Amino acid sequence: MTKRIFTLCFSLLLFSAVQAAPQLHNLDIRVVLRHNGDALIIERRNMTIDDEGTECYIGLGNMGPSKVKDLRVSDESSVEYENVGEWDVDKSRDWKTNRCGIVNKSNGYELCWGLGKPGRRIYLTEYVITGLVRSYPDADAIRHVFMDSGVSPKPEKATLSIESEDSLSFTDEHCGVWGFRFGGEVGFDDGKIVAYNTESFGSEGGLYIMVRFDKGMFAPSVSEDATFEEKKEEAFEGSDYDTESGSISDWTFEDWCSVIFVVGLFAWGIFDKIGDYVSVWRARRKLKKKLTWYRDIPLDGDLQEANKILNAYRYVGDNDNNLISACILKLINMGVITIEERLNAKGKIKPNFVIHPLENANELPKLLCTIHDIFSNAAGEDTVLETQELRQYVDAKCNTSKMESFVSMLHSKTSVSKYKKREDDVLQVFGLKKYLEDFTLLNERGVKEVALWKDYMIYATLFGIAEKVIKDMKAINPEYFRMDKIAAQMANDVTIHAIYSTFSSGTARAAARKAARESRASGHGGHSSWGGGGGGFSGGGGGGGVR
Repeated sequence: MTKRIFTLCFSLLLFSAVQAAPQLHNLDIRVVLRHNGDALIIERRNMTIDDEGTECYIGLGNMGPSKVKDLRVSDESSVEYENVGEWDVDKSRDWKTNRCGIVNKSNGYELCWGLGKPGRRIYLTEYVITGLVRSYPDADAIRHVFMDSGVSPKPEKATLSIESEDSLSFTDEHCGVWGFRFGGEVGFDDGKIVAYNTESFGSEGGLYIMVRFDKGMFAPSVSEDATFEEKKEEAFEGSDYDTESGSISDWTFEDWCSVIFVVGLFAWGIFDKIGDYVSVWRARRKLKKKLTWYRDIPLDGDLQEANKILNAYRYVGDNDNNLISACILKLINMGVITIEERLNAKGKIKPNFVIHPLENANELPKLLCTIHDIFSNAAGEDTVLETQELRQYVDAKCNTSKMESFVSMLHSKTSVSKYKKREDDVLQVFGLKKYLEDFTLLNERGVKEVALWKDYMIYATLFGIAEKVIKDMKAINPEYFRMDKIAAQMANDVTIHAIYSTFSSGTARAAARKAARESRASGHGGHSSWGGGGGGFSGGGGGGGVR
């Protein structure tokens, strides 16, 4: 019993010691920008203070030409602390109570104030940083650490807002915003730039913020020779804003619309869209006059190029979903995917995809090889691909880069004008489509046509008419699907559809994630980069917290 009481008392003492450590519950930072690029910064700290340490401080390193001035500190009792100027960190806690000051360092500053009495405390600090907004040849920008990674204790919750003293409204039309070193969100709200954490900062987290402003919004007193684009690339290094190729385009649909509106060309954009529609209408009309049946396989079997032609001749939008399904059928036809009866986790025998090695991959279309690679990796060592395995693989964070690369490869845009000098290719694709649509009207079918039936099934899938064509084939020659095992597997709509729908929906989610990442990488807001980035920012390396 005595041992249990001792253990309980020791645990309570240990718990009390842990709880008694200084805590920063909330950190709210308000930044008010002046026209010359200076900033008034107001920070509110909601803290629990114990007997540890003598002071709280904000460290600001790598400040370059920027200066810090006009420090003011007050607490929950509205007492304004005496600013003693040059601060002595070695003074006692009693001496520091109700006092504040600045330590000038070789590369920055420490803004300090006394902790005072222990308990639940609120500290309000105000100070001015000159040249927070700096001028670059191509934009004006903030690149600043508002809370250093070395701060201790870290806040449980941190919020940041940036606004203009002149009532300028900040939106993604004229600004861009990026956040680094924390798990949270950055964006625009009611004319302000906002950032906040949604995850714990941990031991390595900080609040690193970059904001781009269009030229003319400010007249910064501090300028740098390097371009903002160069500085942005430096900030992106090590972050998840960066793409696999290392280059991210700043131009998104919203950016183009903004530029078009500013220069008065929005109406021209509408007319241009109408012009595209008219071009497609004319091309389709011309095609219809010359179109005849085509019985062979077009473009030497290049499914993706055939799909580009189909997309070019569509009035609205691209459709790449059928291409995925056609590629799956192609892999089945090649024998590298088979449908076999296997036991599932519940002990029931069900048909499953079994993935086999792909020979001579370097001689095959890259899209086809990529699909096989994804299926093979998802299937794992037993080579049996189940829908749940495929779903988990395409949604796994570690496979984001591979899936986004596949999305880029799959969604290749083109226009009808590209095929003005390739009339024969266009007639081949649409000629085969017409042939398959009229399949039951044919009176004679030679050996050559029957030998191409599996290829016809692939292209019927690409054209979106597979169900009708396979039905026609079964009505014409039901023995074909009983005699040809591969043809029977290609016609197995249930198993193929399960894998196709899982893969297609996973690809759609990857495309959505890619679009969201590219949007946030272009400065439109969204998730901050938790892993890293933010190199070269002012304010970094200064530490902060309680000491």
